[in-house]
Amino acid sequence: RNHWFHIAVIGVVNTAIPFCLFNYSSLHLEAGYNSILNATAPMFGALLAFIWLSDRLSPSAIVGLVIGFLGVTQLSWAKISIGSASSAPIATALLATFCYGIAACYMKLYMQGIKPLAIAAGSQFFAAIVLFPIALYTWPTIAPDASAWWQAITLAIICTGIAYILYFDLIANIGPAKAITVAYLVPLFGVIWGAVFLAERLSLPIYIGGFCILIGVALTNGIKLPKRLQG
Repeated sequence: RNHWFHIAVIGVVNTAIPFCLFNYSSLHLEAGYNSILNATAPMFGALLAFIWLSDRLSPSAIVGLVIGFLGVTQLSWAKISIGSASSAPIATALLATFCYGIAACYMKLYMQGIKPLAIAAGSQFFAAIVLFPIALYTWPTIAPDASAWWQAITLAIICTGIAYILYFDLIANIGPAKAITVAYLVPLFGVIWGAVFLAERLSLPIYIGGFCILIGVALTNGIKLPKRLQG
Protein backbone atom coordinates (compact mmCIF):
# COMPACT_ATOMS: atom_id res chain seq x y z
CA ARG A 1 0.00 0.00 0.00
CA ASN A 2 2.85 2.39 0.79
CA HIS A 3 4.24 2.08 -2.75
CA TRP A 4 1.00 1.87 -4.74
CA PHE A 5 1.70 4.98 -6.83
CA HIS A 6 5.12 3.81 -8.04
CA ILE A 7 3.75 0.33 -8.75
CA ALA A 8 0.88 1.90 -10.73
CA VAL A 9 3.38 3.90 -12.81
CA ILE A 10 5.27 0.69 -13.62
CA GLY A 11 1.99 -0.99 -14.52
CA VAL A 12 1.25 1.71 -17.08
CA VAL A 13 4.76 2.26 -18.46
CA ASN A 14 6.05 -1.31 -18.34
CA THR A 15 2.85 -3.17 -19.27
CA ALA A 16 -0.22 -1.23 -20.43
CA ILE A 17 1.45 1.08 -22.96
CA PRO A 18 4.12 -1.23 -24.42
CA PHE A 19 1.71 -4.20 -24.64
CA CYS A 20 -0.70 -2.12 -26.72
CA LEU A 21 2.15 -0.88 -28.92
CA PHE A 22 3.56 -4.37 -29.47
CA ASN A 23 0.05 -5.67 -30.10
CA TYR A 24 -0.29 -3.20 -32.97
CA SER A 25 3.16 -3.91 -34.41
CA SER A 26 2.58 -7.68 -34.18
CA LEU A 27 -0.39 -7.34 -36.53
CA HIS A 28 1.94 -6.02 -39.24
CA LEU A 29 5.38 -7.52 -38.52
CA GLU A 30 6.64 -11.10 -38.27
CA ALA A 31 7.26 -12.47 -34.78
CA GLY A 32 10.98 -12.86 -35.46
CA TYR A 33 11.27 -9.30 -36.76
CA ASN A 34 9.37 -7.92 -33.78
CA SER A 35 11.59 -9.85 -31.39
CA ILE A 36 14.70 -8.30 -32.95
CA LEU A 37 13.27 -4.81 -32.40
CA ASN A 38 12.48 -5.82 -28.81
CA ALA A 39 16.21 -6.30 -28.24
CA THR A 40 16.70 -2.51 -28.37
CA ALA A 41 15.27 -2.24 -24.81
CA PRO A 42 18.68 -2.45 -23.05
CA MET A 43 20.06 0.19 -25.42
CA PHE A 44 17.26 2.61 -24.53
CA GLY A 45 17.72 1.69 -20.88
CA ALA A 46 21.39 2.68 -20.96
CA LEU A 47 20.69 5.90 -22.88
CA LEU A 48 17.91 6.95 -20.50
CA ALA A 49 20.06 6.07 -17.49
CA PHE A 50 22.71 8.44 -18.87
CA ILE A 51 20.19 11.25 -19.41
CA TRP A 52 17.96 10.72 -16.38
CA LEU A 53 20.18 9.10 -13.74
CA SER A 54 23.52 10.59 -14.86
CA ASP A 55 25.02 7.14 -15.35
CA ARG A 56 28.31 7.42 -17.20
CA LEU A 57 28.56 6.30 -20.83
CA SER A 58 31.94 4.88 -21.76
CA PRO A 59 33.42 5.40 -25.23
CA SER A 60 32.45 1.82 -26.12
CA ALA A 61 28.89 2.52 -24.99
CA ILE A 62 28.69 5.53 -27.28
CA VAL A 63 29.99 3.40 -30.17
CA GLY A 64 27.38 0.80 -29.21
CA LEU A 65 24.57 3.35 -29.41
CA VAL A 66 25.71 4.36 -32.90
CA ILE A 67 25.96 0.74 -34.07
CA GLY A 68 22.57 -0.07 -32.55
CA PHE A 69 20.99 2.91 -34.27
CA LEU A 70 22.50 1.82 -37.58
CA GLY A 71 21.08 -1.66 -36.98
CA VAL A 72 17.59 -0.28 -36.41
CA THR A 73 17.95 1.85 -39.55
CA GLN A 74 19.05 -1.21 -41.53
CA LEU A 75 16.09 -3.24 -40.25
CA SER A 76 13.62 -0.49 -41.04
CA TRP A 77 15.03 0.12 -44.50
CA ALA A 78 15.08 -3.60 -45.32
CA LYS A 79 11.43 -3.94 -44.32
CA ILE A 80 10.06 -0.77 -45.86
CA SER A 81 12.04 -1.02 -49.11
CA ILE A 82 10.34 -4.30 -50.05
CA GLY A 83 6.95 -2.78 -49.34
CA SER A 84 6.00 -5.32 -46.68
CA ALA A 85 5.54 -2.80 -43.87
CA SER A 86 5.16 0.89 -43.20
CA SER A 87 7.18 2.81 -40.68
CA ALA A 88 4.28 2.92 -38.17
CA PRO A 89 4.54 -0.64 -36.75
CA ILE A 90 8.33 -0.32 -36.56
CA ALA A 91 8.00 2.98 -34.70
CA THR A 92 5.44 1.55 -32.26
CA ALA A 93 7.71 -1.41 -31.46
CA LEU A 94 10.62 0.95 -30.76
CA LEU A 95 8.39 3.18 -28.64
CA ALA A 96 7.44 0.10 -26.61
CA THR A 97 11.09 -0.74 -25.91
CA PHE A 98 11.65 2.92 -25.04
CA CYS A 99 8.95 2.49 -22.38
CA TYR A 100 10.83 -0.53 -21.01
CA GLY A 101 13.93 1.65 -20.66
CA ILE A 102 11.91 4.28 -18.78
CA ALA A 103 10.49 1.61 -16.47
CA ALA A 104 13.94 0.16 -15.68
CA CYS A 105 15.28 3.60 -14.72
CA TYR A 106 12.15 4.42 -12.72
CA MET A 107 12.48 1.21 -10.70
CA LYS A 108 16.13 1.93 -9.99
CA LEU A 109 15.27 5.44 -8.81
CA TYR A 110 12.09 4.90 -6.78
CA MET A 111 11.52 1.21 -6.07
CA GLN A 112 14.57 -0.11 -4.26
CA GLY A 113 13.65 -2.70 -1.63
CA ILE A 114 10.11 -3.44 -2.86
CA LYS A 115 9.44 -7.17 -3.13
CA PRO A 116 9.41 -8.50 -6.73
CA LEU A 117 6.09 -10.31 -6.21
CA ALA A 118 4.46 -7.06 -5.07
CA ILE A 119 5.75 -5.22 -8.15
CA ALA A 120 4.74 -8.02 -10.53
CA ALA A 121 1.23 -8.53 -9.09
CA GLY A 122 0.58 -4.86 -8.37
CA SER A 123 1.76 -3.58 -11.76
CA GLN A 124 -0.42 -6.09 -13.61
CA PHE A 125 -3.38 -5.14 -11.43
CA PHE A 126 -3.05 -1.45 -12.27
CA ALA A 127 -2.37 -2.20 -15.94
CA ALA A 128 -5.60 -4.23 -16.05
CA ILE A 129 -7.54 -1.34 -14.52
CA VAL A 130 -6.18 1.07 -17.12
CA LEU A 131 -6.80 -1.25 -20.07
CA PHE A 132 -10.22 -2.58 -19.03
CA PRO A 133 -12.32 0.36 -20.30
CA ILE A 134 -10.28 0.43 -23.52
CA ALA A 135 -10.92 -3.29 -23.97
CA LEU A 136 -14.67 -2.75 -23.55
CA TYR A 137 -14.64 0.13 -26.03
CA THR A 138 -12.75 -1.88 -28.67
CA TRP A 139 -14.51 -5.20 -28.02
CA PRO A 140 -14.96 -7.08 -31.33
CA THR A 141 -18.41 -7.60 -32.81
CA ILE A 142 -17.79 -11.35 -32.94
CA ALA A 143 -16.74 -12.54 -29.49
CA PRO A 144 -13.41 -14.44 -29.25
CA ASP A 145 -13.85 -18.21 -29.21
CA ALA A 146 -12.68 -20.57 -26.47
CA SER A 147 -9.35 -21.26 -28.21
CA ALA A 148 -8.50 -17.55 -28.31
CA TRP A 149 -9.36 -17.19 -24.62
CA TRP A 150 -7.14 -20.12 -23.63
CA GLN A 151 -4.26 -18.67 -25.64
CA ALA A 152 -4.74 -15.27 -24.00
CA ILE A 153 -4.85 -16.86 -20.54
CA THR A 154 -1.67 -18.82 -21.28
CA LEU A 155 0.11 -15.64 -22.38
CA ALA A 156 -1.16 -13.81 -19.29
CA ILE A 157 -0.10 -16.45 -16.75
CA ILE A 158 3.10 -17.92 -18.17
CA CYS A 159 4.53 -15.24 -20.46
CA THR A 160 3.53 -12.26 -18.30
CA GLY A 161 2.69 -13.15 -14.69
CA ILE A 162 5.36 -15.78 -14.00
CA ALA A 163 7.88 -14.11 -16.32
CA TYR A 164 7.51 -10.76 -14.53
CA ILE A 165 8.00 -12.33 -11.11
CA LEU A 166 11.29 -13.78 -12.35
CA TYR A 167 12.23 -10.51 -14.08
CA PHE A 168 11.57 -8.26 -11.07
CA ASP A 169 13.39 -10.73 -8.82
CA LEU A 170 16.33 -10.45 -11.21
CA ILE A 171 16.19 -6.65 -10.94
CA ALA A 172 16.20 -6.89 -7.14
CA ASN A 173 19.23 -9.20 -7.13
CA ILE A 174 21.48 -7.90 -9.92
CA GLY A 175 20.04 -4.47 -10.73
CA PRO A 176 17.97 -3.13 -13.65
CA ALA A 177 20.87 -2.46 -16.02
CA LYS A 178 21.92 -6.11 -16.03
CA ALA A 179 18.42 -7.56 -15.71
CA ILE A 180 17.14 -5.80 -18.82
CA THR A 181 19.85 -7.55 -20.86
CA VAL A 182 17.61 -10.63 -20.92
CA ALA A 183 16.28 -8.94 -24.06
CA TYR A 184 19.37 -10.40 -25.79
CA LEU A 185 17.62 -13.78 -25.78
CA VAL A 186 14.34 -12.52 -27.23
CA PRO A 187 15.53 -12.36 -30.88
CA LEU A 188 16.95 -15.88 -30.66
CA PHE A 189 13.72 -17.45 -29.42
CA GLY A 190 11.54 -15.13 -31.49
CA VAL A 191 13.23 -16.20 -34.72
CA ILE A 192 13.23 -19.88 -33.69
CA TRP A 193 9.55 -20.00 -32.70
CA GLY A 194 8.58 -17.87 -35.70
CA ALA A 195 10.26 -20.38 -38.00
CA VAL A 196 8.91 -23.46 -36.18
CA PHE A 197 5.29 -22.43 -35.66
CA LEU A 198 4.69 -19.73 -38.27
CA ALA A 199 7.05 -20.77 -41.08
CA GLU A 200 8.66 -17.32 -41.03
CA ARG A 201 11.83 -16.65 -43.00
CA LEU A 202 13.89 -13.52 -42.46
CA SER A 203 16.11 -12.05 -45.17
CA LEU A 204 19.87 -11.52 -44.93
CA PRO A 205 19.58 -7.70 -44.54
CA ILE A 206 17.30 -8.23 -41.53
CA TYR A 207 19.79 -10.65 -39.96
CA ILE A 208 22.56 -8.08 -40.51
CA GLY A 209 20.46 -5.36 -38.88
CA GLY A 210 19.62 -7.65 -35.96
CA PHE A 211 23.29 -8.54 -35.48
CA CYS A 212 24.19 -4.83 -35.40
CA ILE A 213 21.53 -4.21 -32.76
CA LEU A 214 22.82 -7.02 -30.53
CA ILE A 215 26.43 -5.82 -30.87
CA GLY A 216 25.33 -2.24 -30.21
CA VAL A 217 23.33 -3.23 -27.13
CA ALA A 218 26.23 -5.33 -25.81
CA LEU A 219 28.67 -2.42 -26.14
CA THR A 220 26.18 0.07 -24.70
CA ASN A 221 25.72 -2.03 -21.56
CA GLY A 222 29.44 -2.57 -21.03
CA ILE A 223 29.59 -6.26 -21.90
CA LYS A 224 33.18 -7.19 -22.64
CA LEU A 225 34.86 -10.16 -24.22
CA PRO A 226 36.56 -12.68 -21.92
CA LYS A 227 40.22 -11.78 -21.32
CA ARG A 228 41.43 -14.82 -23.26
CA LEU A 229 39.61 -13.49 -26.34
CA GLN A 230 40.84 -9.92 -26.05
CA GLY A 231 43.90 -8.68 -27.88
